[in-house]
Amino acid sequence: MRRGSACARACNATWPDNPKPTSKPKRRVDGQREQATGRWSDSRVGRSRTVARQRNTCRCRDLRRAQEFLEAGDPVSAEKCRKLNYVLHNSSLPNSVKLGKGARFAYGGIGIIVHHDCEIPAHACIGSDITLGGTPGSPFRLTADRRRLYVPLIDEHAFVATGACILGGVTVGKMAIVGANAVVLKDVPPLAIVAGQPAKVVSKITPDNALKYRGTFAAFRDKSQSEYIEFVASLSDECRSPSEIAP
Repeated sequence: MRRGSACARACNATWPDNPKPTSKPKRRVDGQREQATGRWSDSRVGRSRTVARQRNTCRCRDLRRAQEFLEAGDPVSAEKCRKLNYVLHNSSLPNSVKLGKGARFAYGGIGIIVHHDCEIPAHACIGSDITLGGTPGSPFRLTADRRRLYVPLIDEHAFVATGACILGGVTVGKMAIVGANAVVLKDVPPLAIVAGQPAKVVSKITPDNALKYRGTFAAFRDKSQSEYIEFVASLSDECRSPSEIAP
């Protein structure tokens, strides 16, 4: 290879530490080259974060799209969305699930099983490989129209970690945290942290320790600390029993 050739100049530009390469350089994509040289551009980091956010919300978008098809009178397209999601995500999320605004599935909703009557209100977060199932004969919950449901309700801002199993007509309260691989068979109070099999309350979120758990709740990551603590304090006051409020 001649020293002044274009290929030689390209090789020298690719490997600055090797001014006279003896072989033709291998082609690498930008990410591999940057990783090999230790140089990661801000644009690539931004793209990675964007892709992660898209994966976390894609399952929700697909479900909402299927429900839009149903509202438009197109059940065939809605069923295609459900089957496609089953193949791509290895999960079962029926189109009848009630999904609130801002609710999300971590890691794209891989390996989840959700009962068709489940309710997941606003800003709740569901981890991967979880089960929200119905259990006949278990404690039930009443809907607004006084119907009995033997399936879970994951309330606003609740967080369900990877591998958790929630069965029966139980309610996971607002801003409650269900630990990884926990088995929930009873109601979880708001702001409670449960873990174990069966799940038991191991801690509680209070205004004093709220900052420790701030990163768990995606909806508050863009809020100020004072706004977040104020929300926890107001929710804590709402959950206090009359005996605790009485002087």
